[in-house]
Amino acid sequence: MLDRFGRIINYLRLSVTEKCQLNCGYCRSGEACKCGDELTAEQLIQISRVCVSLGISKIRLTGGEPLMRGDIIDIAEEIGKLEELKELTMTTNGQKLDLCASELYKAGIKRINISLDSLDSERYKSMTGGNIERVLSGIEAAKKTGMNPVKINVVLLKGINDGEMENFLRFSKECGLICRFIELMPLGKFSENPELRITMNDILKQHPELKSTGRVLGAEREFRFENSTTAGIIAPMSEPFCASCNRIRILSDGTLRPCLGCDLEIPLGGFLGGADEILAAEIEKGVQDKPMRYTMRDCEKPFRDMSRIGG
Repeated sequence: MLDRFGRIINYLRLSVTEKCQLNCGYCRSGEACKCGDELTAEQLIQISRVCVSLGISKIRLTGGEPLMRGDIIDIAEEIGKLEELKELTMTTNGQKLDLCASELYKAGIKRINISLDSLDSERYKSMTGGNIERVLSGIEAAKKTGMNPVKINVVLLKGINDGEMENFLRFSKECGLICRFIELMPLGKFSENPELRITMNDILKQHPELKSTGRVLGAEREFRFENSTTAGIIAPMSEPFCASCNRIRILSDGTLRPCLGCDLEIPLGGFLGGADEILAAEIEKGVQDKPMRYTMRDCEKPFRDMSRIGG
């Protein structure tokens, strides 16, 4: 699909649930969870099928926490069967990954992103409410299945976990992972605390050993350190990637959100279960409404939490 600015839209981030057993401050602020409105497996599969027919070649299953759905393996398996789909991935907090990594791989998920904001067990628990040992077990389980690459997502917060960057780089090298440092966005309960943000320039000043490869992989700018190990930086606030954005998002209730940082939303629920052609036309209309740039600004209350939009 082409939007009105000539960008190729080939990437769908599909939220399958708002549910999550963690409580990360950059993701959730207390917005009421509408889990009762979640799409059925059949509806999620129809959306995926139609989007692939329109030219979507990559689908990422997100949440909330996608592994909170009891039918997530079945959903992944059916989406993974779509012939024109080139890549099926998932973002997870890793709390349940060790229990189902092998099944996910067999279902078609060959690469995965795992959120891990601290390597210190107490700090991790304080930041998320989760158990770091479960995440580490999930990372090992994903690697054993053959998922490649396994990426870890680190949202950096000044004065909280920014002192761990060197540890994360060492950890990623030792474990054969790709570490991605992510700028804080004005979402969740930290939406009014931009002073917590560590920018890409801040990271590079603190870690001159990170050398740019010149490659931009979607939202991620690629770097190398110690000659061979890869890391990434995602800087949506200081280095927006709007001009090359190739993605749309569909929330767990069937709402199409063409841009993460704009409040435009198009409900698709009334077209689900009907003819694929009618649903396709609505999705194409939504893509044409995708703005050139986001309107996300610091110190403005966001319309949705990231847990609602799909991380």
